[in-house]
Amino acid sequence: NLTGQYWVDFTLTSLLIHRLSNYLHNFNDKILDKYYDTKYINSGSMPEGEE
Repeated sequence: NLTGQYWVDFTLTSLLIHRLSNYLHNFNDKILDKYYDTKYINSGSMPEGEE
C-alpha cells in the first residue's frame, strides 16, 4: 500500500523534523542568550514561554 507507506514516512519525517526544530530552537536560545541577552532586553522582544 503505497499510500499507507507514504503517510508512515510523512508522519515519521514530520516528528523527526519537529524534534530537531525544538532541539535547535532550545540550543540556539541557550547560545544566543549569551551573546544577545542585552539586545533582547533592550528591544523588549525577549521570547518567554514559547514551546
